[in-house]
Amino acid sequence: MAPNKKMCNEQVGGDEKEVGRANWSKENLYLFCDLCIQYAEKSKGKRGATISQRMPWKVLEIEFQKKTSLAYDKNKLKNKWDWLRNRWSLWKALKGKEIGLGWDHEKGTISASEEWWSKKIEKIYILKLF
Repeated sequence: MAPNKKMCNEQVGGDEKEVGRANWSKENLYLFCDLCIQYAEKSKGKRGATISQRMPWKVLEIEFQKKTSLAYDKNKLKNKWDWLRNRWSLWKALKGKEIGLGWDHEKGTISASEEWWSKKIEKIYILKLF
């Protein structure tokens, strides 16, 4: 019987690398974000504008592995990047230009008044009707 892909391990530079799903702890997520921010800062132009360049996935992969001892490949890192970008877009769309919103770090949720939530839910409900 052939081994299941999730059960397999590969040897990568002497370290074992699990082929299955990546496990992102809070610390590893913050580290990954910091690495991406560092790259973005390096790719800024003379006047602070971001230069359109591709993410250096191989560099990020190596740096992430050095700091965490986790051998996540380009696909795992890019999937997390895409997921984070989508979450950020949702956050910006939800927040819009509104004021009075906060973030509850303990719960990991938006903190807003009941009135704000009621208006937002009503607005979304009306949009779904059309």
